Amino acid sequence: MDNMTEKEKKVVEELRKRTINDVTPKMLEDTSIFYRFAKARDFNIVEAENMLRKHIAWRKELEIDTILTDYEPPEVLLKYAPTTFICFDKKGNAVRLQDCGRADVKGLLSLATKKEWEKYCAFVIEQDLDKIIKQRGNLGRPSFFSLEDLADFSYANAISMKTLQFLFPNVKMFVDNYPEILMSITIINAPFYFSWTFAAIKPILPSTVAQKVRIYGKVKYFIIIFQESLKKTCGHYGWKEVLTEEIDVDSLPAYLGGNRTDPDGNPLCESFIVRGQPIPKSYYMQNRVKKTISRI
Repeated sequence: MDNMTEKEKKVVEELRKRTINDVTPKMLEDTSIFYRFAKARDFNIVEAENMLRKHIAWRKELEIDTILTDYEPPEVLLKYAPTTFICFDKKGNAVRLQDCGRADVKGLLSLATKKEWEKYCAFVIEQDLDKIIKQRGNLGRPSFFSLEDLADFSYANAISMKTLQFLFPNVKMFVDNYPEILMSITIINAPFYFSWTFAAIKPILPSTVAQKVRIYGKVKYFIIIFQESLKKTCGHYGWKEVLTEEIDVDSLPAYLGGNRTDPDGNPLCESFIVRGQPIPKSYYMQNRVKKTISRI
């Protein structure tokens, strides 16, 4: 924010003036909010205002301001959604691990409705935003280090429409409502056929987000990052070094290259990491409804 031009500063101030009576006190806890929405629309005041007003309406619909105190996440999502806050990196960014490769995509889609998933994902993001503000105070814009582990990502999942049905709405919710908070998206253990999945998702990613994606393979071959503008390659002999350079080794799980283990020495840190796993059909929505009806 310190590097804004005078013209950009005027746009941010104009956005604040136009919407200050509509944003809530909770939203203003993030002092970068007007800057983030202005930058997300390349400092076009009309587009930035439109985006922010849609966000305000979305927050009201999902009751985001009170989501951390009033919302009770479904137990099945807490148990099976393969996402975990790990730590803060050396710059104070929240590091969140998604164990995507092992995820039971069909099972995840069957656990909850699209709207329930949207609210749960918003809850997770708001939790991390709250952690960031408490960790470093409200200094500058909050930022995330998103770590996606694609170990065991199957060919079937790579070409499945169910994978896209799960990813699309959640990715769109994030880019529409939480602009300019990603420091990086680091994808590790990516098989070569992940390129097909990424190619399908990339069109909905803003260019500022796509440029922050780093993709590393799991074997000796290299995978080219899919943005032509970057022209980078990342390989197997890189991602652990990158993680340990950016994250303190005592905070990073051992299987990711750090020193952190479970109390019993398990390097997979299964005592706190929610890993992708097969989901019993008894947890599917329709089967839970049947059980409820049978008890009446």
